[in-house]
Amino acid sequence: MWKKSVKWRKFHEARDFVEENLFFANPILHRTLLELQRKNCELFQVKFTDIKILERWHLFYFIESQIAQFEQTRDLLYAMRSEIEEKLFDACYEAIKHKGFTPEDEILNCKSIKKLKESISFTERANKRNFCSRLTSFLCLADLIIINLLNVV
Repeated sequence: MWKKSVKWRKFHEARDFVEENLFFANPILHRTLLELQRKNCELFQVKFTDIKILERWHLFYFIESQIAQFEQTRDLLYAMRSEIEEKLFDACYEAIKHKGFTPEDEILNCKSIKKLKESISFTERANKRNFCSRLTSFLCLADLIIINLLNVV
């Protein structure tokens, strides 16, 4: 019975740790990652150059068509970047609010350290700092996904 109890406790501790630290366990970050992956799947076919039409073009016309393709792809990537940036910001903001923290920085709002200590405890600040470091890891993951997309393009 003792052995079964220890296994059950370890299982619950591991499950809670995974739920706490896995981005897909957080519903807000989960939706954002899936949306980011969907955008990537849409853009995997996009290329900076178009070599499907290889005719006996003069060099000038070939370069002109390649520059047009490049500009179209660049504009598409800029639009995607601004859209993803907004979605990531909104996801982090909502995740902080969902966790029970205030998204605004208390240090900037408090005029004195005494008021800061009265407004939020050290433990709450440490928990918020820990959660923000997890969000930083989430943003690094999103950045790596986007860099992978750019390498494919």
